[in-house]
Parts: sequence; structure tokens; C-alpha cells
Amino acid sequence: MWPITTATVPALEAALAAASAAAPTTVTVRTAPPPPDPFGTLTFTAENDLFGGSTDRYYSNGVLLSWRSPSADLPAPFAWIDDRLAWLFGSGNLRWGVSLGQNIYTPADKYRSIPDPRDRPYAGHLYAAFSLSRSNAVTQTLFELQAGVVGPFALGEQVQNNYHRLIRVRRLDGWDYQLKDEPTLNALVERRWRVPLGTLAGIDAEAIPSATAAAGNVAIYAGGGAMLRLGQGLD
Repeated sequence: MWPITTATVPALEAALAAASAAAPTTVTVRTAPPPPDPFGTLTFTAENDLFGGSTDRYYSNGVLLSWRSPSADLPAPFAWIDDRLAWLFGSGNLRWGVSLGQNIYTPADKYRSIPDPRDRPYAGHLYAAFSLSRSNAVTQTLFELQAGVVGPFALGEQVQNNYHRLIRVRRLDGWDYQLKDEPTLNALVERRWRVPLGTLAGIDAEAIPSATAAAGNVAIYAGGGAMLRLGQGLD
């Protein structure tokens, strides 16, 4: 559009003023992406079937230590990966992360010295992960690549039986029959959405539905879920 000044077109100024007085004013508010965050995040997660009253069936224990970077420029190797995943991430603030985790799986009948071959085998999974995530005001997309090992090198037997010894619980003898050593590789993609639910008595509420898909020689699955957030300053 060509610039127009009121000094050169006074008649147009008057016409616009009259139109503004006659028509209601509509204001469109666009939600901007969150400002860059200069701080990283260190997270430790612990899961154990004891917390849920042994309702996790074969999943006995899991620990995960994760670091998520500030939303800033990526190191060169990570930027190369980000360029090739731009179609997946869309716009927003980008973070990279690294994790170290271990999961332990046991049969339903844990106290047989020789496990039932029809039962779930003993297995430990020790892995490291690299992730990229991009967030804007309404969505967050995560891509994670996990590499590790199952078998004795995953140290499942040592962690579980030493912990049982510490809390004076019977050790599990079936670890001699655990899965053999094998390298693992898995990829995961997760998308989350923010859905504002309104404000009541100064308390904000929002829902965060999510969809996840994973593939590799550890797990192949798709899943969905949702989280409800209540509080102030949820943005």
C-alpha cells in the first residue's frame, strides 16, 4: 500500500473519521509465542510399582535424569537435525535435551527361582536419549531418539536386588534367566495442545491433550492422554 498523509488528503481523513464513528470497532488479538527462556531445566523422575500398589504388572521400576536446554540457538550438529525436522516442529521456541534412564521389568510371578517361560522375562533397559522440542503459545512438539542396551549390561539385577537388600525385601533369584545383551534404538514423537478452559474465582484452568507414537526394537506403540492444569499464570 502507498503511504497517505492527512496533510495531503484532508477529505479522505474526514471520510475515514465518519466511517469509524458509524461502524463498530473490532480488535483482533493474536497470541504471540512465549518469550525466549534463558534457563535450562534439570529433572529427575522415579517410578516404582510400590507407588501404585503393585498395579503396574510387569513394569517394576524406572528412573530418568533429564536436562532441557534454554530456548536459544542450537549447537551446529543439533541445528542440522532441526533443519530436517522443520516440517514436524513448526514455529516456536526450540530446546534440546539429553537424558539417561533405566527401566526394569519382571515377571508376574517374581519368586520362582526358574521363571515360567510363558511369563514376562526379566529385563533391564539402560539408555541415553537426545531430544528436540519446539513450543509456541498453543502447541508443543517433541522428537526423541533413544539408544541403549537390554540384558546384563543394563544393570537391572544389580539395581533391583541391592535396593531390595537395602529395604530388607527378599531378593529375586530369576535374574539368571534375564534377556541377553542386545543394543536398542527407539524414536518417539509427541504433540501436546493447550486448551484454555476459563477462569473461576481467580483460578485459571486449561487442558493439555497429547498424542504419542514410538517405533524401534524396544517398543512400537501409539497412545493418547490429557492433563488438567489449575492455577494462576498458566501462560
